[in-house]
Amino acid sequence: MTNKTVASTASSFSVSPGKTFAFVSGLGGIEARDQERSGSWWAKIYTSTQGATYGALFGTFYTDRADFYFKNIKGQIIDQFTVTKGY
Repeated sequence: MTNKTVASTASSFSVSPGKTFAFVSGLGGIEARDQERSGSWWAKIYTSTQGATYGALFGTFYTDRADFYFKNIKGQIIDQFTVTKGY
């Protein structure tokens, strides 16, 4: 991923041939850390600074799309997004 650009900040976006996307999700370890980074490329920031608690990212895959959501151990949906086939 040498040429990084923010293609969309919407909760639903498409990925077309030759393109990809990445996400970082990590709240299952020893502790929730404070926010040390920022920037326009982060779609959602959820750290101890925002009162984060442990959770996991779940995904359901279909033929033409994938639906994702991050749910914490309190049962709260913190973020959700849909990725559709762009072709």
